Amino acid sequence: MATTSMQGLPPRHDGFHLDPPLYYPPTLQSQGSPFEKTNPSFPFYQPPPKSKLPQTTEEAKANFSQTAERTVEQPLEHTTGQEHATSQKAESHIDMSVELSERIHVVGFTQHAKLMIHALAAVPNLPPPAVLAHHPSVMTRWGEEGRNISVFDTLGQHVSSRDVLCPEYIGFHGRGRRRHYPLGNQEVDYLDNIIVDTASWAVLPSLRGLRHRIDQRTTICLQHPGLGVMEILNEKVFDDPTLRPNFVLGHTTHKVLNHSKRTYSLRHAIPGKLMLHGVDKIKESKSGMSEPSYLAMRYTQHFINLMSTTDSLGTVALPWDLFLANKLPLMVFSSLADTISVILGCRFYQIRRDEHAMCLWESLLDETVAIISAFPEFKRRPDLLDHFTRESFSKKLYHHLGKQSDNYSHWITWIRHGVIPPIDFLNGYFIKRAKELGVDHRQHSMAMSMVKARQKARRQELLNDIPLGMSPYMMDGDMIGGGQGEDDESGLDLELEI
Repeated sequence: MATTSMQGLPPRHDGFHLDPPLYYPPTLQSQGSPFEKTNPSFPFYQPPPKSKLPQTTEEAKANFSQTAERTVEQPLEHTTGQEHATSQKAESHIDMSVELSERIHVVGFTQHAKLMIHALAAVPNLPPPAVLAHHPSVMTRWGEEGRNISVFDTLGQHVSSRDVLCPEYIGFHGRGRRRHYPLGNQEVDYLDNIIVDTASWAVLPSLRGLRHRIDQRTTICLQHPGLGVMEILNEKVFDDPTLRPNFVLGHTTHKVLNHSKRTYSLRHAIPGKLMLHGVDKIKESKSGMSEPSYLAMRYTQHFINLMSTTDSLGTVALPWDLFLANKLPLMVFSSLADTISVILGCRFYQIRRDEHAMCLWESLLDETVAIISAFPEFKRRPDLLDHFTRESFSKKLYHHLGKQSDNYSHWITWIRHGVIPPIDFLNGYFIKRAKELGVDHRQHSMAMSMVKARQKARRQELLNDIPLGMSPYMMDGDMIGGGQGEDDESGLDLELEI
């Protein structure tokens, strides 16, 4: 089935090209899962039905008008009759006959990614989501653990288990040799909708390896703790604007924890929302909406519709200013707590007890609030800006820091392994916006330099294999006298009412 009928574009063919699992227990196929199943198994499936979005020109125009009313951030300016006629003429050349695929691939296997896979697998009219895994153990555990994802509640009681497809391995084979995908005369299995929920350092190499399966008809949803990943991808991976995919930014407030050592189990502690924002492509015509920008809205809105087919995710589509206001609180906390924890090599409770650490905390917080206050997105929304400038915001940050107890930052684990934490998309995002707005960013710049210096020194130490006794990065088992807590940072009670 071709997933598009646009002129000048090669047809897409829905394929199902999964490698056989590395481990395939002969008894699990007949026994199934010991847990109660809430949906049937889908080893293979029929091609997805055609999208229910309008296909005629008149219906598409009406649907577009309704979508624009929901997503526009400011009222449209008054247009003259001549401008309106020009806009109608430009819009009449837009190809409305676009068929949208319902296939979803998930890159990464974090706890939040498992929750989305589990939720989407329950929708009867959707093809089951496919997992693109970085490690072969995910495929092995799929067979060992019953080929399903099990969800438990906050008390550890089993809620449901849903069958999932065998993951496709996209990591490294052998000695650093990346998997070869068929090119040339062979058909390429294009990816239509991609959810990227993986570690920051894996985003670029993963999508670079999948680039030949991605084009302007692909929609990529970025589930990342920070902002700025899309710009880096467009610069280093999708540098051709004509073939650049469509992007949806995501932010979740679901509280998801580890349940056990089983890879395919998770604990859904507190239900939340999945907030999505479809990014508009740059309009190329002042007289009317050009085809690329219009199609981008069609693709991103279609993806949001797909994620809204399950109630358990609580999907909400937000305009940019409201999405940013909900995204920033956790970014602010991480840019303070995680950064200071790495710089001082201390646990979270030690930050509260040390006056010098709290001095660094206050200086970073004041600078961050000053940067956010200059955001043009909040100039027309003083109510959103007030959320960050009032005293209660800093008190909530301080209270959440105390709730971390004797836990330490996940960034310390990453740096201990020589991996850079996502500081470029947290502190780095505030630095970038400050430079654009002409606001002071010296505190964040200094903090980011110190974190990167820690990571560089540890990486060099690992490469030389010479332990220098640089606590807390001396060895992988070093826990700094404490452990990482189960609770993730999404427990910060700073969500806005939407």
